Order: sequence, then structure tokens, then C-alpha cells
Amino acid sequence: MFTKRFMQKKRTGAGFTLVELLVIISIISVLFAVTFVAIDPATRFKAARDARRYEEARSVMEAIVTYVADNSGTIPTGIDSVAGSIQVLGTSSTGCAASACSEFGTNNSIANACLDLSSALVDSYLGAIPLDPLYGTTGNTRYYVDKTANGRIEVGSCDAERVATINVKR
Repeated sequence: MFTKRFMQKKRTGAGFTLVELLVIISIISVLFAVTFVAIDPATRFKAARDARRYEEARSVMEAIVTYVADNSGTIPTGIDSVAGSIQVLGTSSTGCAASACSEFGTNNSIANACLDLSSALVDSYLGAIPLDPLYGTTGNTRYYVDKTANGRIEVGSCDAERVATINVKR
């Protein structure tokens, strides 16, 4: 008799009701949804790709600067001295003008053939010519090089997502 009473009290006093469980699950769901919106993973991925683009443009710039220092002030072959004429990096012989960088618009001339700097920079100054994290291929990396009117070298990305431009000048 003692056992039956003890079992009954234990059974009725322990656990959650279905309503309590549903309320807890609802609260956790709302908290999860608010956290997910606050974190905004799509925005974070775009920012991460832009950070990578900046670092890769900087590394190409450093490679060119080191090349110039090692070669008595001579810039790598193919970088023209025409202001406003950018060269998109890559190995393709066609298609670079069609994929013009949006920040330059149609006012600047872009060569149809990509500029292949791999023979001048790879192994000595870079492990490989970087590729845009979203659109880049070896044929068209979606990075450009330009020698400005005042003789400065500019390296940048054609595909900035969260900022207007990504470029490095020296």
C-alpha cells in the first residue's frame, strides 16, 4: 500500500505538461530567429569575401613593388603607362574587355586580352596569382592593374560586394 501511494505521488509531481513544453519550444524558436537575423550570415559572407579581395589585391601590389625594387625600377612587362587603361589579370587571350570592372564604366579602355603576370611574379614573389573568391578563374581573375596618370600603380578587385571599390595604390 505504501508503494502504491509513493508511486502515485511521484508520477503526479514530476515532469512538464504539454502546454509548458510548447511554451518553452516557442520561446527558444523566437530567440533563435532573432539571433539568426541579427547575425545575418549573407552579409557576413559578403564582408569576408571583400576582406579576402582586399588582402589579395594588397599581396599582388606587394609582389609588383618587390619586383620593381629587384629590377632597378622596371615594372613588369604588360602593365602599360596609359592612364585609365586597366589590365585585368588572367591567362585568357579574350574576354577581359567584356568583363570590365563596373567601377571604371565605359570611359576607360580595357584590353580584350587579360594580362598574364604569372611569369614575372609567380614563384619569386607570389605562390599564385589570386582569383576572386566568387567569380575568378585562371583565365580571368577579376583583379586589375592600372598605372595612373601620376605614375602610381593601382591593383584592385572588379567585384566588390559591400563597398564601392577595393583597391590599393602605391
